[in-house]
Amino acid sequence: MKKIGLVILLGGILLLGAMNGLVGVKNQLADISKQDYKINLKKAIQLYQKETKIDSCTAISFDTLEEANTSYKPKYTYIFENGETLVHINPDTGKITKRKQKLVKMSQQKRKIKLAELTHMPMPNEAMKQALDRLQGHNNQVVAWRLQKEHLVPSYTVTIKQNHAQKRVLVE
Repeated sequence: MKKIGLVILLGGILLLGAMNGLVGVKNQLADISKQDYKINLKKAIQLYQKETKIDSCTAISFDTLEEANTSYKPKYTYIFENGETLVHINPDTGKITKRKQKLVKMSQQKRKIKLAELTHMPMPNEAMKQALDRLQGHNNQVVAWRLQKEHLVPSYTVTIKQNHAQKRVLVE
């Protein structure tokens, strides 16, 4: 009788843990360096320019949306920052949504990236590969990247999950 009660108790604990994402892969970020999306960065830039009629921004990120992190599989999006406006572009459909940003640093406003400059930059896949090559380890996964001006030069900051920690690698 005690064994049955113990088995039921352990089963209940495992079930609750699985439901809360403590066991399994809920909210686990995919390695985006190995993913192919219908909309690449060049196409996303074209969509951004067509939508906004603006040829610059302060940063471009490829990351998950905060409110989407509650779903089983986080949804990635291109995020173009331009002043108080955030423009999100879905990498699978090209759907565009605009949102207001709460806090904008003045230093960010001064470091605008001319989108024409990006033709001379490595594409995100190249930057992610360079970042992965810099870190030792077999289980490294790229979970996000951000393109912004650092020291007057556009550069990528690639976020890599290494075991249970996240590291950021600058790629110029």
